[in-house]
Amino acid sequence: MTAISKLLQIGFAIAITAISTTSAVAADAEGAHSPWTGFYVGVSAGQALTQQSFSTSPSGTLVTSPFIGSTRWGENSTRESDGLFIGGVQFGYNWTFSDRYIVGIEADIRSNDQSFQSQSVFSPAAGITVTNTSTSSLPMVSTLRGRLGYLVQSNFLLYGTAGLAYGEQKGTFTQSVSAGNTLVEIFPVNLSKSAYGYSTGVGVEWAFARQWSVGAEYQYLSLATKQTQMISTAYLGPSALASDVMSVSSSEFKVNVLQLGVNYRF
Repeated sequence: MTAISKLLQIGFAIAITAISTTSAVAADAEGAHSPWTGFYVGVSAGQALTQQSFSTSPSGTLVTSPFIGSTRWGENSTRESDGLFIGGVQFGYNWTFSDRYIVGIEADIRSNDQSFQSQSVFSPAAGITVTNTSTSSLPMVSTLRGRLGYLVQSNFLLYGTAGLAYGEQKGTFTQSVSAGNTLVEIFPVNLSKSAYGYSTGVGVEWAFARQWSVGAEYQYLSLATKQTQMISTAYLGPSALASDVMSVSSSEFKVNVLQLGVNYRF
């Protein structure tokens, strides 16, 4: 069973439980005459583009020749993914007021089973080559957001959304140092981390039937994965010392999501 199918089962179970325990409240909610008012649950799928930057600097005995005096340390190594498939479920509640405005709250949980790899190379000193290789995946991301929308027509909604985000990042960053064709040192970094952040976005939704709607949505997520790690060499080649250390700093993990979805309103 894939991570996506597991998340779908969990999301539907949560939505059904919430609906069954609060249906009486929904019936009395202000604006209950509107087809938009009430609970809904749906599925969505789309593309995710991710981005994260790294900077490195030598420490410990690694600052000795030939690395000392280089102006190339600390420059960013930015990795960006191609479009990754992402899919999951969403559920929430809408209120209608003044006939034209919708305010609501929505939670979603989505998964991605793909990973991507990027690589960059630079020379901090004559005859020295540094290769940065990173791999990353985003197994799960979830948000809890408010929504504020305007009904352009009774069945066509434009809205903005913002709230909290949570994600699980899995990845590695490996820096290898070579002199000519000879491997000197390797500095491996584990980037796997769960982190909170925020999400903002915009969307459109069309109610093609009283209980059914389809929509498109863009979301930007920023997860607080920023950290600095001091990594000792994992490989001792010619002239390498066990006390050689590399400082590796990573930025926040940014995710851009464009997705289509379908909702069923109760």
